[in-house]
Amino acid sequence: MASTSTRRLVGGTCTVDVTSGLVAHSDGLSSRIYRCPLSSSPTFPHDPSSSSSSSSSYLCGLEGLALAAERAGGVRGWTCIKRVHIDEEPRPHSVRRELALLSTLPAHENIVPLLSAFYDTTDPFGEFIDLVMPLYAATLEDVLQESSLLRLPCQGSMDRAGGSIRHLWEDSPAAFAHSVALQMLSGLAFLHGKEVAHRDVKPANVLIAHTGAVKLCDLGTAFSPSSAGEEEQKMVCQVGTGIFRAPELLFSPSKYDAYAVDVWATAVTLAHFYTPLIPTLTTPVAEVEVDERTPWQRAFDSNTEPPSPGSDQLVFWEEEPRMPQQSASGYIRTPLFEPDRGDIGLAASIFNLLGLPTDLKDWPEAEHFHPPLHRLPFTPTQATGIQSALPLATNPNPLVDSLIKPALHLSACHRPTAAQLLTSLQSPHTPAER
Repeated sequence: MASTSTRRLVGGTCTVDVTSGLVAHSDGLSSRIYRCPLSSSPTFPHDPSSSSSSSSSYLCGLEGLALAAERAGGVRGWTCIKRVHIDEEPRPHSVRRELALLSTLPAHENIVPLLSAFYDTTDPFGEFIDLVMPLYAATLEDVLQESSLLRLPCQGSMDRAGGSIRHLWEDSPAAFAHSVALQMLSGLAFLHGKEVAHRDVKPANVLIAHTGAVKLCDLGTAFSPSSAGEEEQKMVCQVGTGIFRAPELLFSPSKYDAYAVDVWATAVTLAHFYTPLIPTLTTPVAEVEVDERTPWQRAFDSNTEPPSPGSDQLVFWEEEPRMPQQSASGYIRTPLFEPDRGDIGLAASIFNLLGLPTDLKDWPEAEHFHPPLHRLPFTPTQATGIQSALPLATNPNPLVDSLIKPALHLSACHRPTAAQLLTSLQSPHTPAER
């Protein structure tokens, strides 16, 4: 009997399908990232000498796709394929939403472009969607681990993504950080202007081309009031990643400002330009104690009935114990906030730096937290200040003063918008205010 399995184009303008020779590149929570060769002998990481090579080495029929990827700043001879098995996506991840947004949003220089997309039912065990995009030289996560940013001795592999674009900061790491910040805010302000919140801004979702162009990627958990699948009055709080999650997300509000969540995550991301690098070979392995108590028992003593398993209203979304990090450069960044003890530890470390108010006028959103502000299981504290956690930042520092400090405000309503921060960073003598 003939198979009814199909693979069909569902997005983008490049109709050529590429599925052969895929090389595993990275993994996401609900996706796998591959790089796909478009020429006979492509190189990765980026090789500056390859940019002048003749286009005659492109594989037959792939010239158009290859040129489109290069024009968008991609590494020559490659495309990137994000493969998502639809049935395995945890809420609120949605590759269909990501596809719809990338297909309908106008092109922007700081948003990763979609070259094509394919819906595939050839796998008898499930359906998947392939998003085809340019392959960029490195992520900001790769770059932040580079010792050359701080003039430190090089460790680890010399053949790595971050090191392949070190020419971008060799003259001035400060100018490079400023450029990254401007472009991130430009992309974010564009999305917010189109009523789209990213909700997972982090270094791994910031792509950097060998030209210095910055692209925001991964709209899989993006929120838009006009999109189906998530009501504005019952927004999912389990979004964002680790230390980049805004404090309001840790206390299960039924509604929050998703644009302010992006602003917080952007500031935390950029703050890591100013935290120390740690050699991974000497990083101690943290001991993780097994605690069999429920999250409610661990967090506080309450008479409130705990939510049922599987409920979206769980107070704390506990992450798996973090394994010791490794990196190709031999270094990792000291995290701005505590990453190893779940949401409780993250909240405590945020309050340690920013303080914990007792008055709702200082944190009005906390009235709708679960638990509310007056019942949070933390002792009210005075702020020690963000500057103390950024030992590599000069004082004054335009990026810290005009962006990071104003954006890292406990109250979402007191954080400047991405557009305001962009204007402030372009004119550092005018602090952003909301």
